[in-house]
Amino acid sequence: MSAIALVMIVRNEARCIERCLASARAWVDEMVVLDTGSSDATAALAAGCGARVAHAAWQDDFAWARNRALALTDAPWRLVLDADEWIEGGAGALAALRAQAPDFIGQVRVVSRIGGTAGGVEEAPSWLPRVLPAGCSWMRPS
Repeated sequence: MSAIALVMIVRNEARCIERCLASARAWVDEMVVLDTGSSDATAALAAGCGARVAHAAWQDDFAWARNRALALTDAPWRLVLDADEWIEGGAGALAALRAQAPDFIGQVRVVSRIGGTAGGVEEAPSWLPRVLPAGCSWMRPS
């Protein structure tokens, strides 16, 4: 059975980090948060939710930060979320990963809600590669 780790990089996300961590807690074996210089309660809130929190100064390099966070776990599977995202449905698919060899990259459906016309809200769905086997890394665009 393969373990799953939630892996996040954060900075000043006190307004939303608890919702994200609470939505993932039941579906992962560990939650790892790399704080890149928060000046608010982000790190304390994450720790209070059961996440293991590490700290690193922001290097102005998103790929570096993401890879540093991924290196904080030995889990065969890594679920990557941003603090302002949360799991709303389909979490059963995460549970099914435990029986899968970590040999592919999985995508999650992310729905962004944006201001629409006449004050309404529009949804913009997209599929993003956020379920990674150990050994995957981000590359900085050239």
